[in-house]
Amino acid sequence: MPKQKLVSLGTGTDGSAAGKTLSLMDDSPDGEFAASDGDIVVTTDASFARAGSNSLKMAVATTADDGDAVADDYTGAEIDFTGDESVGAWVYTTTALTSGDVRLSITDSVAGEAFADTPNLSANIWTWVEFDISGIADASKDVINRVAFELSAAGAAVAAGGAFSVYVDALYKWDSTEEDALGTAILQDGVVGIFGSLTAGWTTPTVPIEYTDYLVHYETGPDFVVWISDQSARSNVAVVAY
Repeated sequence: MPKQKLVSLGTGTDGSAAGKTLSLMDDSPDGEFAASDGDIVVTTDASFARAGSNSLKMAVATTADDGDAVADDYTGAEIDFTGDESVGAWVYTTTALTSGDVRLSITDSVAGEAFADTPNLSANIWTWVEFDISGIADASKDVINRVAFELSAAGAAVAAGGAFSVYVDALYKWDSTEEDALGTAILQDGVVGIFGSLTAGWTTPTVPIEYTDYLVHYETGPDFVVWISDQSARSNVAVVAY
């Protein structure tokens, strides 16, 4: 049996006014993301949904090339990633991938394209992946007009050895000011619940909802809650299993 405990959370602050914690994918992602060519087929898939009802499925053919991508174009509705340090998502692959086989690509309309690699990924299991974008200068990510998942040359070589599929779900961007530390390495899905206690100005308690009000960011070591909605007017406590 796992152990459980209460964890008092921090500020509960989301930088929503500045567009900080932001979902980059809805539950019908094939309407947002398009493949660069026929070597990748994009569909919405309910078979491997990890959050909500659907995930984004990228079926990669043996003919796939370096640079083939699945991209969401924000031209005319650019996104500001200034100050953001992380992009995270659940990722499932039907074949084991090595770090950098698939990359997150973000394109600034002025500065051009920048990349963050996936880590090593085991096959046939959902893995929470953080793409570290903290090293990309703010001037290179303040007018983002394209977000994509792109094959590298190494990823194309994997495809040449056998077609595979990658599923992506719950894709978000955020920065560290939206994180509250849990202080513990929890089990997967180990946030049993979060409760907002009454404080001045609030007449009813709240139960924040995962992927509506918060997401769980799994790190190597102690994990974090990332706020999607602003819960700073309440004192929040998480029940976690570890």
